Amino acid sequence: MQLSKRQHQAVTSRSDVAISAGAGTGKTQTMAARYLAHVEAGIRPLSIVAVTFTIRAAAELRHRILSQMRERYLANDSRVLEVEVAPIGTIHSLCQRICGEFPDESGIDFDFQVVDETSYQKLLTLEMPHLLERIPPHSYELLDYSTLKSFITDCLKDVERFRTAARVDISKIKESIRAAQRDAVDRGPWAAIEHELSQYQALRTSDRIELARLEALSGLRSLRQGDSRGWETLSQLNLRGGSANNWTAGEFDLVKEGLRGLRERIKELPEYVRIGWNDTDTEHQAAILALTEAVEIIVNQLVDLKARRHILDFNDLETHALKALANETVRAELADRWQAILVDEVQDISPIQYQILTSLGRDATLSAVGDAKQSLYRFRGADPELFSQQIAASQEHVTLDENYRTVPALVDSINAVFTELIPDYEPLNPVRTTKYARDPVEVIVVDETSDATMPRRRKVLAEQIGYRILDLLEEPFELIDPETGMLRQAQPRDIAIISASWGMLDQVAEELQRLQLPANIVGGGPLLTTQEALDALTLLSFCANPHEDLACLALARSPMVGLSDAELAILGEEKPRSTSWFSFLVNHLGEDPRLLPISRLPFSPTFLPPSDQLAVAADLLLYPEIIARLNHPERRRADWTALLDLVDQRANEGLDTHDIVAYLRFAIDHEARIPRPPVDTDDSVSLVTIHASKGLEWPITIVTDLDRNPRRTPPLAVDPHFGIAYKLKDERSGHLSWIIEQQKEEELAEERRRWYVATTRARDHLILALASTDRVDQLLEQFAQQTEIVQVRIDATPAIPRVVPGADPPRYRMPEVDLATPSAAIKHELASRTLNDFRLCPLLLATPEAPRGVTSRLRALFLELAVEGRSISLGDLDWLPASQAESLIARAGEYQSMLSAHLVTAPELATGRATMAQWSIDWGPFLFDGTSVIDLTMTDGDVVGLSLAHADHPGIRAGVLYLAQSRIHWLSSTELATIHRELPPLMRELAAPPWGPRDDRASTCRYCRQTHSCHWVQSEDHKL
Repeated sequence: MQLSKRQHQAVTSRSDVAISAGAGTGKTQTMAARYLAHVEAGIRPLSIVAVTFTIRAAAELRHRILSQMRERYLANDSRVLEVEVAPIGTIHSLCQRICGEFPDESGIDFDFQVVDETSYQKLLTLEMPHLLERIPPHSYELLDYSTLKSFITDCLKDVERFRTAARVDISKIKESIRAAQRDAVDRGPWAAIEHELSQYQALRTSDRIELARLEALSGLRSLRQGDSRGWETLSQLNLRGGSANNWTAGEFDLVKEGLRGLRERIKELPEYVRIGWNDTDTEHQAAILALTEAVEIIVNQLVDLKARRHILDFNDLETHALKALANETVRAELADRWQAILVDEVQDISPIQYQILTSLGRDATLSAVGDAKQSLYRFRGADPELFSQQIAASQEHVTLDENYRTVPALVDSINAVFTELIPDYEPLNPVRTTKYARDPVEVIVVDETSDATMPRRRKVLAEQIGYRILDLLEEPFELIDPETGMLRQAQPRDIAIISASWGMLDQVAEELQRLQLPANIVGGGPLLTTQEALDALTLLSFCANPHEDLACLALARSPMVGLSDAELAILGEEKPRSTSWFSFLVNHLGEDPRLLPISRLPFSPTFLPPSDQLAVAADLLLYPEIIARLNHPERRRADWTALLDLVDQRANEGLDTHDIVAYLRFAIDHEARIPRPPVDTDDSVSLVTIHASKGLEWPITIVTDLDRNPRRTPPLAVDPHFGIAYKLKDERSGHLSWIIEQQKEEELAEERRRWYVATTRARDHLILALASTDRVDQLLEQFAQQTEIVQVRIDATPAIPRVVPGADPPRYRMPEVDLATPSAAIKHELASRTLNDFRLCPLLLATPEAPRGVTSRLRALFLELAVEGRSISLGDLDWLPASQAESLIARAGEYQSMLSAHLVTAPELATGRATMAQWSIDWGPFLFDGTSVIDLTMTDGDVVGLSLAHADHPGIRAGVLYLAQSRIHWLSSTELATIHRELPPLMRELAAPPWGPRDDRASTCRYCRQTHSCHWVQSEDHKL
């Protein structure tokens, strides 16, 4: 293994060493070499502790070490075997090891179990009402119950941070705020403004602008005399009224504009300067003391509760491990055992984690590796200053700045940009010699002159990203293969889309799916927001209690059973109110074979464990076959397997099926961070968040979503440096404003570090794709000096998706129909096994007084009119209120024209819109081409309609065929979904699902008030 001069210096250091490793400088290689150097110095692998930030990083480091040791030693060498079980892992695995070996010194039971964050939050939610009963009554006199509960819940997320903040000296904060006010007085042009305003005077003293001038002078004098109330006076100047007739010619406008400029200048100052430490802040100190007391009471109760249940969460592991390390005997024993400590990503550890590692490092050689420019975890309590402290404490400091990843031209651009954006930036020195004729950076920005909404901008940007990837794959875009070193054409696996949030990645994923480009989510993502998680919850809920109507109906209308809303509505009219849906459907088994599997599911109680119960139910309903035929089947199978494993883990903790259902519902509602498993695909575009991209690289990266809006100002701020402050409705707090302003500077610094991490993942080519320039103007200003910025017009992306070059044009196989008899005009949309976003909560079907089928009826009406070629009339809408009907007719023209334009007749189908094949008419569903399922609808011997399943994915409706006047009218799912997005406002309102528009993660049904429990979610291509 070839090491650079600086890498060799870091590897061979005989003392504590801090290693600053910039992006692409071979950090993992250096850590592996440092580990081997310890082994060659005589330290056994079992005596070397290596701490990484993630499990993935630990696995990679262990693999690197093993590979290099097998090259040097025999396979059966005990040192090689020891690496297999050596302490290489995360900080929490290390803490668990310490607590497990020293339970008494840690203050815990020897048989403790570690619960995940979701299980702990569920426990906390259930127990919180009981815990709050122990809080003294006087606390509720200072803060009402809901506010105190909310504040306590926030504080419990990081108790050590809260305790540190509670110890902050408030007198120093007061003085800091006053000093800021004095500084604003000294630096501002207030004396000049006061002098200028004193030169004028109205002819009438009652003039309102004259009164405002006198008030301004009073406020300015107050500032000069050290009275901070002057700021408030100046920020609230009333400039209404007044008359030029009351002033000498020209003075009225001069004074009024001068006062307006003064007021605006004051408003630009931070709020804590304008209001200072006010009476609200003083009054709140008693409530903060009560909050501190309440948190300690709750914490002590939680400690007792967890001790009785023998459980610990991840924060407990750290606390108890540190407690054990405070024991001299423990530390001496560990010092004999562990002689070397290697720590990765030191810039992302919290203060308590730093204390644990430095405590271990007192009696061992400590190697700390990090990069302050890549610190991204403030929200978890990480403090990049800790790495600076460790650099100062180490006997040796080595900076790795030789970049082996990126081409020189791109490194030069990155250096030029971030030298201006990150203080004390250490430039990277490129090692690669590859040169391309093209520019290494592209910048795409959605047109800033448009007034389009941000969702529309993001939609346009996602489409542009998809088209740019197509261009990269089709145009001669060569790059150096990192494995062979040879030039070759770019391939999907060379491209990564890096985003600050999953929301944007979801949009891009839908676009790549539409363009038939393979994509793979890297680094997981939230498992419990997937369709598979919702299906698992539905299945387990139904197995736990088949008489729960919501679960039964959600299952009945899913592809696993396949009843349509129309069929359920008809059944709902027949069902007695006192009968459960399951009992009612079981009585109809003989009438519909689709219902047979639901009666055979393994209902509780059963001898099967919950994971087997879920797997057996899924197999009986052919669920594995369904997801195998959907888009991204490998991804879906991996998610389903991960869910079975999750259920199995919870079952091993003693939870039965009912408990697991409650756990999943809680986890989904609270957006629990349970990651999706990685999926290895040979050739696909990678989708990854900035945080998950750390340590990874691709030849081409497209970085997007850097312009996210900042979080809203919280009502409670807890800061270990600036204390605790809060404000209630209509209150103003100088202390809270001070904390928020200080945190903004930290957030801005971290934001720029995110930019650095995202842009340094590219080996050969970097593309910045932004929906707007908000919050990234400084980044764009720097990149504008490196490359041309391409502006994308909002209307540049067609409403109907363009044909994908090189793709197979027919997405759906359409049969040619030889009609024996003319068919009647279709009067309704035909039911079929579908994957659509259901428009009605299933509980509505059991409610006779609830409106039913408004969406389906409107859609069917418009389709019927389009087929017949006539316009809508009031007679067609006599079932709607007159005002709505008239409004709909007034706006229906555009919708009808779009719909008519997208109806495809049989001759058009024959010319290439879809492939054709001969078949004969028969009664009922039957197989076509061995894959496609066709459902025929007959009326008096005539075929009046049919529905064809997707040729490649049976179970997914590709569209709907309408037969009228012996012609076939075809509307694909994609086209219908596109048209639905363009509906006029009233139609959108009438046709919207009852739970409202989807957001990035979750939607709540307005009827049953449950999240994602009552409908089957699918992508835009399958919404009908």
